[in-house]
Amino acid sequence: MDAGLSTFLVAVAQVVGTLIAVLIVERFGRKILLVISDFCMSISIFTLGAYFYLEEHPNKFAPQTMEDLGWLPLVSLIIYIFTFSIGKLYIRKTQLHRCTK
Repeated sequence: MDAGLSTFLVAVAQVVGTLIAVLIVERFGRKILLVISDFCMSISIFTLGAYFYLEEHPNKFAPQTMEDLGWLPLVSLIIYIFTFSIGKLYIRKTQLHRCTK
């Protein structure tokens, strides 16, 4: 996939995640958003790490399998950035803003 398109998709995920956080933070509360964000971020980073581990050890899997999973790093990164924007990024920004008042 083109690097420019990948960068654009990650940026869109961050913007959409921040907009969604603005809309749902009061409905669900900060604590539940942080828990969901942390869980999803850890799963996506684990998936990304597993992909790179499998890429470094190609003799354990068929080479065709790794070619079929070429989309996995981008999707993992998009999920990570999206959930980071919903929980960690937005909530920390609002808390920092409240503390400096």
